[in-house]
Amino acid sequence: MLAALAAVLVPAAARAGGIRAVVEATDPIKRVWAVQRSVQRLKDSQGKVHDIGLYGRLHEGKVDGNRIAIEGLPVPGRYDLQLETASGGTVAGWDATVPESDYEGDPPLDEASRKAIFAKLGNKQFSAFADDMWVLDVRGNIQHAALLVMTLRMRPFVGGGYKEGEWVWRIDRWHWENPDEHTWVPYQERPYYALIRERLYEKQYRDKRVCYARHLGGIALTKDRPEANLNTVKIPTPVAGIVAVNPDGSRIGPVVLKGSRNASGPDQPKAAESKGGQSEGGR
Repeated sequence: MLAALAAVLVPAAARAGGIRAVVEATDPIKRVWAVQRSVQRLKDSQGKVHDIGLYGRLHEGKVDGNRIAIEGLPVPGRYDLQLETASGGTVAGWDATVPESDYEGDPPLDEASRKAIFAKLGNKQFSAFADDMWVLDVRGNIQHAALLVMTLRMRPFVGGGYKEGEWVWRIDRWHWENPDEHTWVPYQERPYYALIRERLYEKQYRDKRVCYARHLGGIALTKDRPEANLNTVKIPTPVAGIVAVNPDGSRIGPVVLKGSRNASGPDQPKAAESKGGQSEGGR
């Protein structure tokens, strides 16, 4: 076991930061957290340090009427807000920021580039484990793109103590780059990380009400800016299914990469009839 051979290293940081906002929501906010996205490193028995991916650490804040505040946050740090509404839905931020391009004016991601990335991401190299795969949101420029990708595995799989009828539901944040103007490839440094990876049953999946919002993610706290005041933020009311929204609360239509069903609403995927096993993969 790795745990017996190595120690997990977490970067030291001063707890000095905070995030505040005034919430505009029709479904009152019950609880709020800042999810810290940090690199987790592992030191092996030879003393070598390995990057084993990003992990999310929850810092719970306070809700006072229409005001939210999370204090004592490690600085520097990068955070996504996560909110639980009074009716039991979840609103979660995701980080859609990407590096600026080398081009003057930082041209936005165009439709041809979007299609090129979608075609590659839907290839079996990236989608073999999933039965259904969608892009819920995408933002970027001529050289970089951030994608919020949802996958669902309904067929039986091998490994990890699989129980009959279990599904695998994932939400991943992908980063693609276009280094030579002729092709799009996964970002070499860190192509993706999981926001959520959950094994569940069909009813649990159908009961989900999760709304992803990019204006609530990627909040950077630095030594020069340890406090982030988001002013007034619009919090949409979660409805049945898993959706992404724009900052004004309007829904973003998912792009189907694999499968033929919508990612949200009453027409969520039915259980697949296909049998046969495949090992659960991913980070």
